[in-house]
Amino acid sequence: CNNQHTTYKADKVERIRGKSTSKFTAEQGSDNKHDGSCVDCQLCVQVCPTGIDIRDGLQYQCIGCALCIDACDSIMEKLDAPKGLIRYDSESHMLDNKARRHINARTVGYGFMLVLVIAGFSYQLLNRPMLDAHILRDRASMFRELPNGEIRNMYTLKLANKTSLRQHFQISVSGVQGRLHGVDKLIVAPGDVLDMDFLLLVPESTLSSSSIDVQFSLVSDAEQPLTAEIGSKFMGPRIRL
Repeated sequence: CNNQHTTYKADKVERIRGKSTSKFTAEQGSDNKHDGSCVDCQLCVQVCPTGIDIRDGLQYQCIGCALCIDACDSIMEKLDAPKGLIRYDSESHMLDNKARRHINARTVGYGFMLVLVIAGFSYQLLNRPMLDAHILRDRASMFRELPNGEIRNMYTLKLANKTSLRQHFQISVSGVQGRLHGVDKLIVAPGDVLDMDFLLLVPESTLSSSSIDVQFSLVSDAEQPLTAEIGSKFMGPRIRL
């Protein structure tokens, strides 16, 4: 069993320390200070909130508070005896009495996994995009025909500036011969999100299909420009043959 719990094993521990458990006396203190460790001070029982005697072994009433460990270690310090008469340990370790290895395959594996997680998180943090841009076409109205012969589509622009600088953006469109309206000034404060509507107007005579792929390009005027390419659709009336 490798599960650790608070335990007291007088028959095993005391064979390691010396003779079987016996009370310390003033005469034993100087010459045979390791000749048995438990002095039957009852301090471990007195500090236990559930009132059990841990020297009788692990009991279901034990809540693992470790007060008995601290109490016993304080007595061992005064007697200049080794600590750990009551301690968290595994049964296999107490039977073998082998020095516990703090570095084993499990700890190396956990450490390697932790390094991988930290490295992955750091990579994602350092390489995250400084600009988050989305353009959604208004689906409430497919398009609108204007008196001047233009077809109008409405879009919603969302810009998230993740830098520490104020950013000024320019937007352009490709894929159709049209003009943008309502996006003359695109200014986003540091760490802020811009949410606005704009229009794309295209002469009906230039349309080759009722659904055309368009590409919006965003670029900032900073020394290290932020750029984004966003695809969308432009909808128009069915082409009459």
